[in-house]
Amino acid sequence: MWAIGGALDVLGIALVRPGWWLAAMPFACFASIGVWGLASQRLLVPGTSLPSPRRQRLLRVAKIAATTVGTIAAVATFFGALWLVFGTRWGPSGG
Repeated sequence: MWAIGGALDVLGIALVRPGWWLAAMPFACFASIGVWGLASQRLLVPGTSLPSPRRQRLLRVAKIAATTVGTIAAVATFFGALWLVFGTRWGPSGG
């Protein structure tokens, strides 16, 4: 559900308010967690035989892609939040 919910939220923000990309980043993190969990679950289903080697490769690539996208979204969220809190003026004198 995380994958679907996060992806729908990102899509909704992108369609309704494209300039609010920063608000979509936490939802991209949720979607990435969901995709990673689904790929991991399909890769290691207990009590069944392993997927074919090609499917194993695809699931591992999906996990790596989800981790990469989630990490980028988390870093963007962190620095975006700092930017919102502190603004663009850095330094003790504000300049």
